[in-house]
Amino acid sequence: AAVKGSPPAGGLAGSGGGMWIMSANAVVHFAPAERQRNTRPFVSGGYTRLSSGDGDLNAWNVGGGVDIWARERVDIRAELRDHIRPDDRGAFHYWGLRAGIVVR
Repeated sequence: AAVKGSPPAGGLAGSGGGMWIMSANAVVHFAPAERQRNTRPFVSGGYTRLSSGDGDLNAWNVGGGVDIWARERVDIRAELRDHIRPDDRGAFHYWGLRAGIVVR
């Protein structure tokens, strides 16, 4: 399994407002990067910083998904990720379905 970094940023919006999400992750793939394979499953995890007009919060995240070959050295990534923010009242979960392009 190969471990690589993944520094994504994005936004989260709902009926009560929105927030910016910045994460620093490690990604572990479970298959080698070979053109003969059409997909490469992976898991990821790391630190998340959540920011809104009300302030900033620390969280951690875990996720998993698949990279799908689109063309030579370019993959399409689909991932389900949970950003988990600890709180005195219990953990808050911010689930997200993510998609992107991976260039190698």
